[in-house]
Amino acid sequence: MPYDTPSTHRSLEDSLIDPPEEHATRYTSQTDTVHDAVLGDAAAIEKLFHYLSSTNRDLRHIIQSTLHDMQDAGTWQALLPCLAVVGGMESWVDTGESAAATWLRRQMMAARRHPQDSHYNFEQIERSLVEAFVLDESEAEGRIKAAVLYEA
Repeated sequence: MPYDTPSTHRSLEDSLIDPPEEHATRYTSQTDTVHDAVLGDAAAIEKLFHYLSSTNRDLRHIIQSTLHDMQDAGTWQALLPCLAVVGGMESWVDTGESAAATWLRRQMMAARRHPQDSHYNFEQIERSLVEAFVLDESEAEGRIKAAVLYEA
């Protein structure tokens, strides 16, 4: 059978692997959401934190995979203050230019005043953000996050 030879297997396998210079995006809708959230879109920020705080492991995986696919430092620069806010919401935590961190702080403060009205699991958001920062799916991602952390 010509289609079952080792050389045929090898060429099919090679065609499925992205060349190193190309980067595939797994979840285009969520990529748009993250991009819009970084730019300050309130609906996108709300959606991002809905994913990060979800009790559904698959939704958290989708958004974390999307974050790992982001190839720009701006995403990680916007998320770093969020990690600071969710880790210690005290008013001295500087949110910088991060609209997402400012939004998150407001949600956490509102949840302190009215816990029954909160729609977010802030402990899960913290876990999700820590995992996203700590785990690297590629060397390039690790370099980007290291540079962002170093600059902070």
